[in-house]
Amino acid sequence: MITKEMIDVELSTGLCFVCSSCEHWHNSKGKEHIFMCGHDRCGGPMVGRGFPEYKGPYENKLSEYCFICGKDADGSITIGDRLLGFCKNVGPNNETCFDKMKKMLSGNKVIAKEIIVNKIDSI
Repeated sequence: MITKEMIDVELSTGLCFVCSSCEHWHNSKGKEHIFMCGHDRCGGPMVGRGFPEYKGPYENKLSEYCFICGKDADGSITIGDRLLGFCKNVGPNNETCFDKMKKMLSGNKVIAKEIIVNKIDSI
């Protein structure tokens, strides 16, 4: 079982909340032959995906929490069949998670147009 303490340790390294709370990530730790979590078809908005291989305690609640930091979501994005939350909290670089998400998407127009941003007006 993944604990809050385990998630917090991973978040402190810069890993996003979704990966920090995923069983695949925790099961791969210490296994040198596995790159990242070992699921190469997974990933987040940076690669145009909604963490399709995610398995963890927030499986049906990823829209309720910011996919970057894990705090309560202020808005959400739809990627494929998955709804992911994001927040407007300010991080260590004085930018919000929403700003980070926009930067992730701005470099790749193909990925960006496949993503639907929901509740943008509430930010």
